[in-house]
Amino acid sequence: MTIMYRCKIHCTIPERIVDASTVYRDLEPLLQALLEVSALFNGWVEHSRGKGPIPFTDRTRFIEMLAFNARQDGDEYPTAPSAAGAGANLTTARTHKEWKATGCTSINYWPWFGQLTMEIDAPIEAFGESEASVIVRRCIAAIAQTVDVEFVSTDAVGPKPEGKGYQTYYLNHRLFPHRRWLGWMGFVPVLVPHRFIPEAAKMEVVKGRGTIIVAVDEPFDLHNPDHIKRAHQVELRMANAGLLDVTDTSLLE
Repeated sequence: MTIMYRCKIHCTIPERIVDASTVYRDLEPLLQALLEVSALFNGWVEHSRGKGPIPFTDRTRFIEMLAFNARQDGDEYPTAPSAAGAGANLTTARTHKEWKATGCTSINYWPWFGQLTMEIDAPIEAFGESEASVIVRRCIAAIAQTVDVEFVSTDAVGPKPEGKGYQTYYLNHRLFPHRRWLGWMGFVPVLVPHRFIPEAAKMEVVKGRGTIIVAVDEPFDLHNPDHIKRAHQVELRMANAGLLDVTDTSLLE
């Protein structure tokens, strides 16, 4: 069986400075959509600064906590990008023990940084070898349906070949050091016919939003050269189609 410590969905979103109430309103439809994907995506909390976990369902306290955090960060780091805005760090782990639970999931939403991430621990053990890819794809669809996203990619984290430490697709295997990357699967906010990227294992239209592109339609194995090759082939096609923006022009010099 493929060993995957975790997978991480990276979303690029428009940079916005928003208040705590807006952060809550932004996240509400996403969490509802994720609950329809799996019952594991439930019981979301944020661990407050000194008052324990605050449930997302406790709207008033949750918004007050986000506002307090934003004010505190603004006072302590007035020149930081986050100084004027709120964000959220959600998890399904309400206790220290639950951080180690199979399928423990975290969402970091930082509008001021233009980023949303969703990290699922041990997705194969949580959902099974045959369903893990389906669940991750449905998570991407839920994000695309409820969040204004500019690009989505998915990283896989697993053991190094020698067994000590870990490796990721992004750090150790991505094709382009100077461009966006897709990894296991992702999303672009345009309609892309499958014939444009024939190497993709699956393409799925998110109505009115764009296209999910799946490089490998099974748990991504960082030890499988065919998986790495397929991801590279898909990313090369995407780059040629103008779907992988350059992120570091200094590497082109």
